[in-house]
Amino acid sequence: MYIVYETNNAIDSLRSKYLVLELDTIEFSEGDEVKTVKAFVVIDTAHIPLEEISKMENLKELHENLIKNYHLQNWNFCLQAMEHLTGSFKGEVDTFYDALTSRIKVLENEVLPEDWTGNVLTTQTIESE
Repeated sequence: MYIVYETNNAIDSLRSKYLVLELDTIEFSEGDEVKTVKAFVVIDTAHIPLEEISKMENLKELHENLIKNYHLQNWNFCLQAMEHLTGSFKGEVDTFYDALTSRIKVLENEVLPEDWTGNVLTTQTIESE
């Protein structure tokens, strides 16, 4: 899986050549400031099976709705969406779907604060290239 961050200013140019899907929003501290950056997976569609090409736009839309519903805490939608998405995109996103499924299994048993964002917290700084 090839992952890029929105900080490298290459997302738009990558979208003209590849399929680019949002994965997570990463939250980190830089001094006293809290910053966020989105992580994306870049998929070369050249070797996607022909039968999947016709479904690509629907799969992309389902993935986008998965990310939106994750932030809305709609766990049931997310789990069902990942059942359909697993194996798509040449399987390149399956490890993310596995990790997100594990994350949801923990979160669905938690009482989350009203200001929960769904962001992944890290102590590392993500720098621009």
